[in-house]
Amino acid sequence: MNKFFAIFFIAIFSLGFAERLSAADDILIVNSQYIVTESKAGTIIRKRTQELTDELRDMVSDLEKYVKDETEKYQQERTLLSPEMQKQREVDINAEVKKRQDALQLKRQRVEEAIQRAYAEIDPTYNAILISVMNDKGAKMILDTRTVLQSDPSLNVSAQVIKQLNKRLPEVTVNVVED
Repeated sequence: MNKFFAIFFIAIFSLGFAERLSAADDILIVNSQYIVTESKAGTIIRKRTQELTDELRDMVSDLEKYVKDETEKYQQERTLLSPEMQKQREVDINAEVKKRQDALQLKRQRVEEAIQRAYAEIDPTYNAILISVMNDKGAKMILDTRTVLQSDPSLNVSAQVIKQLNKRLPEVTVNVVED
């Protein structure tokens, strides 16, 4: 009778353990952030973002130089100008500064929109690949590494997803809308 309970206990324990193992087989792990940034499309977006950031930085430098030069020029001319001319000169300088600041702000906004559109180009292909990988592996769920505390590295299919993403979407464009 004790043997029967021992065998019964071992069988129940083994079935529970086997069930836990098969549940792990139903789950895959991906590092979404890594996939998007390290794919060919993500790399293009990152490089273009840096170029656009440099352009914006140059625009800021140009604006600062303009303000400095015009301020110095105004300070030199000020004593030669009538009060009305001084006011008009100040109004003109402020109007030009405002115009350049508005252009800079518009450019920043359009750059951000262009980057968002480029990343949005990746999403449909990325999601289709995730579904394909999940079906191929017979998994029922894919979790992002940000939500998993610990997992078996063999469950991580990020490299496979990057490979497929690079094949299906080797490049994207980051088009900034201009006037």
